[in-house]
Amino acid sequence: MYLLSAGMISILSPLNVVAIVLSASFVSYIIFKQYEPRHHGQLITLLVVVPMLLAALVSLPCSTLQATFSTFVSYYFLLLFYTVAYRLSPLHPLAAYPGPVYARVSKWWSSYICADGKQHIYYKTLHDRFGDVVRVGPNELSIRDASAIPSVLGVSGLPKGPFWDHRTSPPPLIGIRDPHAHAERRQNWNRGFTSGAIKQYELILANRCRQLVECFDDRIRAAGEVATATVDAGAWMSYFTTDFLGDMAFGEGFDMMADGGDPCGIWSIFESGMKDHAIFGHASWCLPLLSCLPGNGRRIKRMRQLGENKLAKRMKMGPMRKDLFYYLNDEEGFNTVRPTHATLASDTILSIVAGSDTTATVLTALIWYLLKHPETYIRLQEEVDSTFPPGDEPIDATNLANMPYLNACINETMRLQPPVPSGSQRSVLRGTGPKVLGSHIIPEGTQIFIHTYSVHRDPRNFSPAPDSFVPERWLASTDLQDPASKLGDPSAGRLDVTPIRKATHNSAAFMPFSYGPTVCVGKNLALLEMRMVACWLLSRFTMRPAKGTDLQAFEESIEDYFVVKKGALWVEIQART
Repeated sequence: MYLLSAGMISILSPLNVVAIVLSASFVSYIIFKQYEPRHHGQLITLLVVVPMLLAALVSLPCSTLQATFSTFVSYYFLLLFYTVAYRLSPLHPLAAYPGPVYARVSKWWSSYICADGKQHIYYKTLHDRFGDVVRVGPNELSIRDASAIPSVLGVSGLPKGPFWDHRTSPPPLIGIRDPHAHAERRQNWNRGFTSGAIKQYELILANRCRQLVECFDDRIRAAGEVATATVDAGAWMSYFTTDFLGDMAFGEGFDMMADGGDPCGIWSIFESGMKDHAIFGHASWCLPLLSCLPGNGRRIKRMRQLGENKLAKRMKMGPMRKDLFYYLNDEEGFNTVRPTHATLASDTILSIVAGSDTTATVLTALIWYLLKHPETYIRLQEEVDSTFPPGDEPIDATNLANMPYLNACINETMRLQPPVPSGSQRSVLRGTGPKVLGSHIIPEGTQIFIHTYSVHRDPRNFSPAPDSFVPERWLASTDLQDPASKLGDPSAGRLDVTPIRKATHNSAAFMPFSYGPTVCVGKNLALLEMRMVACWLLSRFTMRPAKGTDLQAFEESIEDYFVVKKGALWVEIQART
């Protein structure tokens, strides 16, 4: 073996060759560990240039090709060995936290779990097994402790983590990691969701509710003497919310309800994009590569083009219409600098995707729970009828907000099926020191998320029957009986006539809209939307499961890709007489 140096050949012993490769690979590992290089130039240097130089310096007697192959294999193996050994060793800062071995070794394990769509179930299983704090990545913790919510998500909490890196440029509001930049960008959003602004959206919402009812009436009439139509409630809630959000954000909808479907494939674009970004967001450095793949590249291009087309049409309308765009574009001139065209395109698409998907998920789940629990359905319908007698349209926001059982049903639905089940990643930034969360000291460089799905189903926060649908737990002065204790059916989710103990109800653990400075800016509008749609449907129609429908299949169809992807929910509808 030979080392070429300054035009001279020096003979190296095998031990010297091994020392060179060991040293170079260890130095590269330290650089990766200490500085976490993410730029393509840095990665190419460490993963390609360095082993190529080693191969050029170390020449084996047999061939240059064999020298190159042996050097690259040895270099990569050593990098992998150092990484795995350290992450599994007691020297790692998170060594004291329990968790699966695969998760401690690589974040690609999280991508693998996410690809199945059941990461919310997986994380809850881990918490049930290991406790409140579980190591779910080499440098990541999932937390089930409700008392940690303010420390992680509150005003003095943590910035967003690398899950949000390498997305669109400029990023939408939800993807801004810097808290100060996020607060500045959010100002226009906040103005778009004041009580006064929402009041102006009520007319748009009411018109879309009327259209939804008319579409269902048309299908019932088309059924003839049967007078019963079968619809996919999940799909129709998506059509409705997308049309409404299109009106509110762009000044025009997408005509999904009018078409009775999605002929342009808008939802397939949304859902595929959300799935891809959720899976690869666990290793977000590779997200830019998605656009290079033929299928992904086309979908990303179509989504951007959709936003550009809608944005161009809305800008031609000018400032006469006070919709969400009016505020995002700062038409009133509150700021010294107006948003760029790219920023507007990014944020308006966000408003459609985030607003329509999450609200449609809750509405569909609410219908599902009502169908599973006929006594709840009847009680809620009675409240709707008493609040809005026949002939009255359920559009009064004040009356809707003051319906206790309606709000209890919506809250219980969001508790059991939160639209963002696994929460949003936060990070203890390097150089900021450790973060103290109760009795836990979280070292810098650690990613954290509060697992909403587990917190909402923790019996320490909601009991009895934390996994059962019991709207009564949200009503004042309610004594609750464990539904399984006498009925013998854990899925029944109903009250027994004889209370056995006072319910545990920790409202501080309820966070379907997140918490703190990044709480969902459209929370109040989403609640109004859910209340109004639910009342329109219950006042005008009788709903029941379609024949042959397995209601349990709907819950099994729910997939967690940061936001929920839901399956079909086939429902028979009849006009109420």
